[in-house]
Amino acid sequence: MSSHPLIVGPRLTIGLPVFNGGNYIGAAVESVLKQTYENFELIVSDNNSTDRTVEIVQQVAAGDPRVEIRSHPTNIGAHNNYNSILPLSNAEYYKWMAHDDLLAPSYLRRCIEALDQRPEAVLAFCNATQIDERGEELGVLTSQQTYDSPSAYARMRAYMADGTRIPQVFGVFRRSALSQSHLLPSYPKSDTVFMCEMAMLGRWIVIEERLFLNREHPKRQGRLALRDRTQWYFPGRSAPLLPKWDQWGGMLSVAWTSPMPAWDKAKCLGFATYWGLRHYRELAKDLTHRASYEARRATSAPGKRAE
Repeated sequence: MSSHPLIVGPRLTIGLPVFNGGNYIGAAVESVLKQTYENFELIVSDNNSTDRTVEIVQQVAAGDPRVEIRSHPTNIGAHNNYNSILPLSNAEYYKWMAHDDLLAPSYLRRCIEALDQRPEAVLAFCNATQIDERGEELGVLTSQQTYDSPSAYARMRAYMADGTRIPQVFGVFRRSALSQSHLLPSYPKSDTVFMCEMAMLGRWIVIEERLFLNREHPKRQGRLALRDRTQWYFPGRSAPLLPKWDQWGGMLSVAWTSPMPAWDKAKCLGFATYWGLRHYRELAKDLTHRASYEARRATSAPGKRAE
Protein backbone atom coordinates (compact mmCIF):
# COMPACT_ATOMS: atom_id res chain seq x y z
CA MET A 1 0.00 0.00 0.00
CA SER A 2 1.19 3.53 -0.74
CA SER A 3 2.32 5.86 2.05
CA HIS A 4 1.53 8.95 -0.03
CA PRO A 5 0.33 11.50 2.58
CA LEU A 6 -2.18 13.28 0.35
CA ILE A 7 -4.07 10.26 -0.95
CA VAL A 8 -7.11 8.86 0.81
CA GLY A 9 -8.19 5.59 -0.72
CA PRO A 10 -6.63 3.95 -3.78
CA ARG A 11 -4.08 5.86 -5.83
CA LEU A 12 -5.27 4.24 -9.07
CA THR A 13 -8.70 3.61 -10.56
CA ILE A 14 -9.00 1.03 -13.33
CA GLY A 15 -12.14 1.44 -15.42
CA LEU A 16 -13.24 -1.65 -17.33
CA PRO A 17 -16.20 -0.92 -19.64
CA VAL A 18 -17.74 -4.01 -21.19
CA PHE A 19 -20.65 -5.28 -23.25
CA ASN A 20 -21.10 -9.02 -23.79
CA GLY A 21 -17.49 -9.71 -22.91
CA GLY A 22 -17.94 -13.11 -21.33
CA ASN A 23 -15.47 -14.67 -23.76
CA TYR A 24 -12.38 -12.96 -22.28
CA ILE A 25 -13.34 -10.87 -19.25
CA GLY A 26 -12.51 -13.53 -16.66
CA ALA A 27 -8.88 -13.64 -17.74
CA ALA A 28 -8.70 -9.84 -17.97
CA VAL A 29 -9.95 -9.36 -14.39
CA GLU A 30 -7.65 -12.11 -13.11
CA SER A 31 -4.66 -10.33 -14.67
CA VAL A 32 -5.62 -7.15 -12.81
CA LEU A 33 -6.05 -8.90 -9.47
CA LYS A 34 -2.60 -10.53 -9.82
CA GLN A 35 -0.79 -7.18 -10.07
CA THR A 36 2.18 -6.66 -7.76
CA TYR A 37 0.94 -3.09 -7.23
CA GLU A 38 -2.16 -3.47 -5.06
CA ASN A 39 -3.36 0.05 -4.21
CA PHE A 40 -6.07 0.26 -6.86
CA GLU A 41 -9.80 -0.08 -7.35
CA LEU A 42 -11.33 -1.84 -10.36
CA ILE A 43 -14.69 -0.53 -11.56
CA VAL A 44 -16.38 -2.83 -14.07
CA SER A 45 -19.07 -0.92 -15.96
CA ASP A 46 -21.40 -3.37 -17.67
CA ASN A 47 -23.34 -1.92 -20.60
CA ASN A 48 -26.47 -4.06 -20.17
CA SER A 49 -24.82 -7.29 -21.32
CA THR A 50 -27.02 -10.22 -22.32
CA ASP A 51 -24.37 -12.90 -21.70
CA ARG A 52 -22.66 -14.09 -18.51
CA THR A 53 -20.30 -11.09 -18.21
CA VAL A 54 -21.45 -9.93 -14.78
CA GLU A 55 -21.65 -13.45 -13.38
CA ILE A 56 -18.10 -14.20 -14.51
CA VAL A 57 -16.72 -11.03 -12.90
CA GLN A 58 -18.56 -11.84 -9.67
CA GLN A 59 -17.01 -15.30 -9.61
CA VAL A 60 -13.47 -14.19 -10.42
CA ALA A 61 -13.50 -11.24 -7.99
CA ALA A 62 -15.46 -12.88 -5.18
CA GLY A 63 -14.38 -11.48 -1.82
CA ASP A 64 -12.03 -8.83 -3.26
CA PRO A 65 -13.18 -5.42 -1.95
CA ARG A 66 -11.20 -3.59 -4.62
CA VAL A 67 -13.69 -4.64 -7.32
CA GLU A 68 -16.98 -2.85 -7.94
CA ILE A 69 -19.51 -3.81 -10.62
CA ARG A 70 -21.87 -1.19 -12.06
CA SER A 71 -24.63 -2.15 -14.48
CA HIS A 72 -26.39 0.26 -16.83
CA PRO A 73 -30.13 -0.46 -17.25
CA THR A 74 -29.78 0.11 -21.01
CA ASN A 75 -26.91 0.06 -23.49
CA ILE A 76 -25.62 3.65 -23.55
CA GLY A 77 -23.03 3.08 -26.28
CA ALA A 78 -19.40 2.13 -25.96
CA HIS A 79 -17.65 5.43 -25.40
CA ASN A 80 -20.41 6.81 -23.19
CA ASN A 81 -19.72 3.74 -21.06
CA TYR A 82 -15.98 4.42 -21.14
CA ASN A 83 -16.46 8.04 -20.10
CA SER A 84 -19.04 7.22 -17.41
CA ILE A 85 -16.43 5.62 -15.14
CA LEU A 86 -13.99 8.50 -14.74
CA PRO A 87 -16.31 10.72 -12.62
CA LEU A 88 -16.54 7.87 -10.09
CA SER A 89 -12.82 8.12 -9.39
CA ASN A 90 -10.99 10.36 -6.93
CA ALA A 91 -7.67 8.60 -7.46
CA GLU A 92 -4.44 10.25 -8.53
CA TYR A 93 -4.05 7.92 -11.51
CA TYR A 94 -6.52 6.36 -13.93
CA LYS A 95 -6.41 3.52 -16.42
CA TRP A 96 -8.91 2.06 -18.89
CA MET A 97 -8.86 -1.69 -19.35
CA ALA A 98 -10.37 -3.59 -22.28
CA HIS A 99 -12.18 -6.82 -21.48
CA ASP A 100 -10.08 -8.82 -23.96
CA ASP A 101 -6.56 -7.64 -23.03
CA LEU A 102 -4.22 -8.84 -20.28
CA LEU A 103 -1.60 -7.22 -18.04
CA ALA A 104 1.67 -8.78 -16.94
CA PRO A 105 1.91 -8.78 -13.10
CA SER A 106 4.31 -5.83 -12.91
CA TYR A 107 2.46 -3.57 -15.39
CA LEU A 108 0.81 -1.24 -12.87
CA ARG A 109 3.87 -1.03 -10.60
CA ARG A 110 6.16 0.00 -13.45
CA CYS A 111 3.75 2.66 -14.72
CA ILE A 112 3.08 4.13 -11.27
CA GLU A 113 6.79 4.23 -10.43
CA ALA A 114 7.53 6.02 -13.70
CA LEU A 115 4.81 8.63 -13.16
CA ASP A 116 5.87 9.20 -9.55
CA GLN A 117 9.38 9.95 -10.78
CA ARG A 118 8.20 12.25 -13.58
CA PRO A 119 5.49 14.62 -12.23
CA GLU A 120 5.41 16.51 -15.54
CA ALA A 121 4.33 13.38 -17.46
CA VAL A 122 0.63 12.76 -18.13
CA LEU A 123 0.83 9.12 -19.30
CA ALA A 124 2.95 6.00 -18.90
CA PHE A 125 2.50 2.94 -21.10
CA CYS A 126 4.40 -0.26 -21.77
CA ASN A 127 5.45 -1.93 -24.97
CA ALA A 128 3.25 -4.86 -25.87
CA THR A 129 2.93 -8.42 -27.04
CA GLN A 130 0.05 -9.21 -29.37
CA ILE A 131 -1.79 -12.43 -28.60
CA ASP A 132 -4.55 -14.42 -30.30
CA GLU A 133 -7.82 -15.88 -28.99
CA ARG A 134 -5.95 -18.64 -27.15
CA GLY A 135 -3.37 -16.29 -25.63
CA GLU A 136 -0.57 -17.40 -27.95
CA GLU A 137 1.94 -14.81 -29.13
CA LEU A 138 1.41 -13.27 -32.57
CA GLY A 139 4.12 -10.63 -32.49
CA VAL A 140 5.62 -7.71 -30.58
CA LEU A 141 4.54 -4.07 -30.53
CA THR A 142 7.52 -1.87 -29.63
CA SER A 143 7.32 1.91 -29.88
CA GLN A 144 10.20 3.60 -31.68
CA GLN A 145 8.95 7.10 -30.91
CA THR A 146 10.01 9.61 -28.24
CA TYR A 147 7.28 11.49 -26.41
CA ASP A 148 9.56 13.53 -24.18
CA SER A 149 9.77 16.71 -26.24
CA PRO A 150 8.73 19.99 -24.58
CA SER A 151 6.85 20.76 -27.81
CA ALA A 152 3.17 19.76 -27.93
CA TYR A 153 3.42 19.61 -31.71
CA ALA A 154 6.41 17.25 -31.62
CA ARG A 155 4.63 14.92 -29.20
CA MET A 156 1.48 14.88 -31.31
CA ARG A 157 3.48 14.17 -34.46
CA ALA A 158 5.33 11.37 -32.65
CA TYR A 159 2.00 9.75 -31.77
CA MET A 160 0.69 10.02 -35.33
CA ALA A 161 3.97 8.57 -36.67
CA ASP A 162 3.94 5.61 -34.27
CA GLY A 163 3.08 2.71 -36.56
CA THR A 164 3.43 -0.03 -33.95
CA ARG A 165 -0.32 -0.07 -33.17
CA ILE A 166 0.32 -0.07 -29.41
CA PRO A 167 -3.00 1.07 -27.87
CA GLN A 168 -1.53 3.79 -25.65
CA VAL A 169 -5.07 4.68 -24.62
CA PHE A 170 -4.82 1.73 -22.20
CA GLY A 171 -1.80 3.16 -20.39
CA VAL A 172 -1.89 4.79 -16.94
CA PHE A 173 -2.92 8.46 -17.00
CA ARG A 174 -2.46 11.22 -14.51
CA ARG A 175 -6.07 11.95 -13.65
CA SER A 176 -5.55 15.73 -13.42
CA ALA A 177 -4.56 15.71 -17.11
CA LEU A 178 -7.56 13.60 -18.09
CA SER A 179 -9.78 16.19 -16.41
CA GLN A 180 -8.50 18.81 -18.87
CA SER A 181 -9.42 16.71 -21.90
CA HIS A 182 -12.65 16.13 -23.83
CA LEU A 183 -12.37 12.37 -23.14
CA LEU A 184 -13.48 9.91 -25.82
CA PRO A 185 -15.92 11.19 -28.47
CA SER A 186 -18.41 8.69 -29.92
CA TYR A 187 -17.20 7.82 -33.41
CA PRO A 188 -14.79 5.27 -34.91
CA LYS A 189 -11.09 5.87 -34.16
CA SER A 190 -11.92 8.76 -31.85
CA ASP A 191 -9.20 7.41 -29.57
CA THR A 192 -6.76 8.86 -32.12
CA VAL A 193 -8.20 12.33 -31.52
CA PHE A 194 -8.21 11.81 -27.75
CA MET A 195 -4.59 10.66 -27.75
CA CYS A 196 -3.54 13.62 -29.88
CA GLU A 197 -5.11 15.84 -27.24
CA MET A 198 -3.27 14.01 -24.45
CA ALA A 199 0.00 14.42 -26.35
CA MET A 200 -0.68 18.14 -26.53
CA LEU A 201 -1.36 18.24 -22.78
CA GLY A 202 1.93 16.71 -21.65
CA ARG A 203 4.82 14.28 -21.99
CA TRP A 204 4.47 10.50 -22.13
CA ILE A 205 6.72 7.81 -20.69
CA VAL A 206 7.42 4.69 -22.76
CA ILE A 207 8.36 1.67 -20.63
CA GLU A 208 10.47 -0.69 -22.68
CA GLU A 209 9.30 -3.96 -21.12
CA ARG A 210 6.52 -5.73 -22.99
CA LEU A 211 4.07 -5.89 -20.10
CA PHE A 212 0.83 -5.33 -22.02
CA LEU A 213 -0.84 -8.21 -23.84
CA ASN A 214 -3.07 -6.90 -26.62
CA ARG A 215 -5.50 -9.50 -27.93
CA GLU A 216 -6.24 -9.76 -31.65
CA HIS A 217 -9.43 -11.64 -32.50
CA PRO A 218 -12.16 -11.55 -35.17
CA LYS A 219 -14.77 -9.81 -32.99
CA ARG A 220 -12.69 -6.85 -31.80
CA GLN A 221 -14.28 -3.49 -32.51
CA GLY A 222 -11.78 -2.35 -35.13
CA ARG A 223 -12.68 -5.30 -37.36
CA LEU A 224 -16.40 -4.51 -37.49
CA ALA A 225 -18.11 -3.14 -40.59
CA LEU A 226 -19.15 0.53 -40.40
CA ARG A 227 -22.80 -0.40 -39.83
CA ASP A 228 -21.88 -2.61 -36.87
CA ARG A 229 -19.48 -0.02 -35.49
CA THR A 230 -22.25 2.57 -35.69
CA GLN A 231 -24.34 0.29 -33.46
CA TRP A 232 -21.36 -0.13 -31.12
CA TYR A 233 -21.25 3.61 -30.54
CA PHE A 234 -24.98 4.39 -30.90
CA PRO A 235 -27.26 1.38 -30.22
CA GLY A 236 -30.45 1.58 -32.27
CA ARG A 237 -29.09 4.08 -34.79
CA SER A 238 -29.38 3.22 -38.47
CA ALA A 239 -27.96 6.38 -40.07
CA PRO A 240 -24.25 5.80 -40.86
CA LEU A 241 -21.66 7.87 -39.08
CA LEU A 242 -19.21 10.15 -40.87
CA PRO A 243 -16.08 8.79 -39.14
CA LYS A 244 -13.41 10.58 -41.15
CA TRP A 245 -15.24 13.90 -40.94
CA ASP A 246 -15.70 13.43 -37.19
CA GLN A 247 -12.02 12.54 -36.83
CA TRP A 248 -10.90 15.54 -38.84
CA GLY A 249 -13.17 17.91 -36.95
CA GLY A 250 -12.01 16.42 -33.67
CA MET A 251 -8.34 16.91 -34.51
CA LEU A 252 -8.93 20.54 -35.45
CA SER A 253 -10.98 21.10 -32.28
CA VAL A 254 -8.42 19.69 -29.83
CA ALA A 255 -5.60 21.58 -31.58
CA TRP A 256 -7.58 24.79 -31.20
CA THR A 257 -8.63 24.31 -27.55
CA SER A 258 -5.54 22.67 -26.01
CA PRO A 259 -3.33 25.03 -23.99
CA MET A 260 0.04 25.45 -25.71
CA PRO A 261 2.31 28.19 -27.07
CA ALA A 262 0.97 30.00 -30.14
CA TRP A 263 3.62 28.57 -32.48
CA ASP A 264 2.86 25.02 -31.35
CA LYS A 265 -0.86 25.66 -31.79
CA ALA A 266 -0.34 26.96 -35.32
CA LYS A 267 1.70 23.88 -36.25
CA CYS A 268 -0.84 21.49 -34.70
CA LEU A 269 -3.67 23.19 -36.60
CA GLY A 270 -1.62 23.05 -39.79
CA PHE A 271 -0.96 19.36 -39.33
CA ALA A 272 -4.64 18.64 -38.63
CA THR A 273 -5.63 20.54 -41.78
CA TYR A 274 -3.07 18.66 -43.85
CA TRP A 275 -4.28 15.34 -42.37
CA GLY A 276 -7.79 16.05 -43.61
CA LEU A 277 -6.61 16.99 -47.10
CA ARG A 278 -4.56 13.78 -47.30
CA HIS A 279 -7.66 11.72 -46.50
CA TYR A 280 -9.92 13.34 -49.06
CA ARG A 281 -10.90 9.96 -50.56
CA GLU A 282 -12.16 8.67 -47.21
CA LEU A 283 -13.97 11.96 -46.59
CA ALA A 284 -15.69 11.62 -49.96
CA LYS A 285 -16.56 7.99 -49.22
CA ASP A 286 -18.24 9.04 -45.96
CA LEU A 287 -20.42 11.51 -47.83
CA THR A 288 -21.30 8.91 -50.46
CA HIS A 289 -22.44 6.44 -47.78
CA ARG A 290 -24.54 9.10 -46.07
CA ALA A 291 -26.06 10.28 -49.37
CA SER A 292 -26.96 6.71 -50.29
CA TYR A 293 -28.65 6.22 -46.93
CA GLU A 294 -30.61 9.46 -47.23
CA ALA A 295 -31.72 8.53 -50.75
CA ARG A 296 -33.01 5.16 -49.56
CA ARG A 297 -34.75 6.81 -46.66
CA ALA A 298 -36.43 9.38 -48.91
CA THR A 299 -37.83 6.69 -51.19
CA SER A 300 -39.04 4.42 -48.37
CA ALA A 301 -42.76 3.93 -47.73
CA PRO A 302 -44.62 6.96 -46.28
CA GLY A 303 -44.54 7.06 -42.51
CA LYS A 304 -41.63 4.67 -42.36
CA ARG A 305 -38.50 6.04 -40.75
CA ALA A 306 -35.08 4.54 -41.13
CA GLU A 307 -33.88 5.90 -37.81
